[in-house]
Amino acid sequence: MPNTRWSLLIRESWHSLTDPLIRIEQVTPFILFTATATSLLTLFFGLRFVAQPLRELGLRANQIGQGEFDAASHAIGGVKEIEDLRVTLNDMAKQLQSYQAALHDYLRVVTQTQEEERARLGRELHDETVQTLIALSHKAQMVQRNFERSSPQTSQHITELRQMIDHGIDEVRRFSRALHPHYLEELGLVTSLETLAHEIGAQFEISGQPAQIKAEKELALYRIAQEAANNARRHAQAKNIRIEFEFDGSQATLRVCDDGIGFVPPAQLNDLTRTGHFGLMGMRERAQLVNGRLKVISTPGSGTTVVFMVAIT
Repeated sequence: MPNTRWSLLIRESWHSLTDPLIRIEQVTPFILFTATATSLLTLFFGLRFVAQPLRELGLRANQIGQGEFDAASHAIGGVKEIEDLRVTLNDMAKQLQSYQAALHDYLRVVTQTQEEERARLGRELHDETVQTLIALSHKAQMVQRNFERSSPQTSQHITELRQMIDHGIDEVRRFSRALHPHYLEELGLVTSLETLAHEIGAQFEISGQPAQIKAEKELALYRIAQEAANNARRHAQAKNIRIEFEFDGSQATLRVCDDGIGFVPPAQLNDLTRTGHFGLMGMRERAQLVNGRLKVISTPGSGTTVVFMVAIT
């Protein structure tokens, strides 16, 4: 004590100082174990009920984008929010499927109406316009006979007139066949494709055992071959075009190949309209209407090959 001869001595057992430290050391492993277990459980929960269901939901969304509209119809587990998202995605897929079915029905009606109008125009050109031109050619021939002796110069003019009329008849017939291929109904698909190849100066090859094909599928095969060949001749600057038709059991395969300038096909055929390939878009729609598959293979500078596969029955 200050200013005194007294002093105060406090004694305390060393256990009172070391016991808390010892207790902390003893509890620390339990705390670490609890924290580690909690972290592992949290990680497992996140993977099992969040990450994995989200990954599965993403895969099913991609399948829906490829046309598998029932991909999200079954539960995938996970937290309630993910399941709600799956239900919403499934509802959207059903609506998209309904819209696509309605669009296909509309395109089917439009295509059928277009073919009927083409057939009507083709018949009128063949039955009326061509017959009128033929009658005009006969009249010109009769007039030419009357002027052959009296006026050679007039006869020459009439000869030129007849040649122009005959050329017009051939052009109208060609246009009529392009609108409505009468020989498709009368002579069949193989002869029609061979005639088409002959008209455009293309090579034609057939392989396999020919079989009977439904009329709507024959028309789709012919129209796709016609459109692909016209694209090769008008836009691809192709010098050589080859049309191949193959019967392979229950499937028919059409290939139209050219050595034109080629192009870069879009990653998805759905992007054809955005890239301006409306002819290819029309071929794709025709293929879908008969449940066929259309594939376009092309490289700039290496030509283009259009492949169309459809079941015979």
